[in-house]
Amino acid sequence: MAEATEVPKLRWKPLPGEKKVGPYEHWVGSTGLPVYRGHALQDVRTAELSWWAERECNAAFVSLQGQGSLTEGRITEIPPGKTLPPLKFGLDEIVYVVKGRGLTTTWRGDGEAKKTVEWSAHSLMLLPRNYTHQLTNTQGTESARLLHYNAFPMALGAVPDPSAFINNPDSAPGMDANEEREFFATAVAVAGRRDRAVWSGSFFPDLAVWDSLSRRESRGAAGHSVSFHFSGIPFNAHMSVFPKQTYKKTHRHGPGPFRPGALLVLVSGEGFSVMWAHDDDDAEKTIVPWQEGTVFNPPDKWWHGHYNVGLEPARYLAIQPPQVFSEHKSSSIEIQYTEEEAWVRERFESELAERGLTSLMPPEIYTDPDYRWSYRDGSG
Repeated sequence: MAEATEVPKLRWKPLPGEKKVGPYEHWVGSTGLPVYRGHALQDVRTAELSWWAERECNAAFVSLQGQGSLTEGRITEIPPGKTLPPLKFGLDEIVYVVKGRGLTTTWRGDGEAKKTVEWSAHSLMLLPRNYTHQLTNTQGTESARLLHYNAFPMALGAVPDPSAFINNPDSAPGMDANEEREFFATAVAVAGRRDRAVWSGSFFPDLAVWDSLSRRESRGAAGHSVSFHFSGIPFNAHMSVFPKQTYKKTHRHGPGPFRPGALLVLVSGEGFSVMWAHDDDDAEKTIVPWQEGTVFNPPDKWWHGHYNVGLEPARYLAIQPPQVFSEHKSSSIEIQYTEEEAWVRERFESELAERGLTSLMPPEIYTDPDYRWSYRDGSG
């Protein structure tokens, strides 16, 4: 699992002998906050944070290997009963509520026509670019934690000035009245892909109980999924749900140009994932145990498979990188159950045995490449 590391406060343009640090790393270093690296963070709910005086909250950054130094993960902890200072950010930001209850108030310009949404654990929302927002923890006795995702590292690589994006007083063009009403409206179902329901909006209240799902037969395990589209911004997300004591087909994305991998957040369930480099048959396997609150990021083109060894369906949210990378994405490549190596099944069954459980994978899947899963349980 990843461990927090301190980022040195180095100048962006280094002196002779100094390690070169890019504009984003320089800015992160200036905050003095911890950074979680590696492949995974075991539990966002309990990860160690540090005080960020400027924003009056505890926080940390998540910069996993698969993000490619192009996207930012950030944890914000709002103290009990606290309202954070207003913040205007020049980039779109997706926020997943890890725990707690609260309010997000959003406005443009002088603060007229403010809009407020009420969130709780497992809510997913968008903070739109160039709008000022303010976050409030409505619980008086417990803190709230949020996981933020944006393209700040990539933006600073092009415009190496944080003040161009953070609390910039300039007024950027905004939405007209009709666009704004549509943007902040309740999420609605839209025409989707053949194998995935699609919902569009800026706020999705509770992913832990979200039941508008479509069968995802191509991934196996009688799984279901749903896509979340945020109108007019370069990010999308999807959630996958698959039954207890089963596992999905191992797959990878590519070939194609480099693209940062999706940031995966466990909404519920207990299990593990296995990841390894696609171009090395003898590559060491990275095992990521997970439960609610685990965050991990399969690097570009790495094989990865997900295994549910618990007693309930597993749900994970995948927040996709900006669409500039998705445009170059080729179809996923899957390893069929009939072609997988023996260790896959052995590791899965061993993990189950440790919990006194047995596999619910139908034996036919290992011999019949055309096997069709039964979808008796619509919840996945």
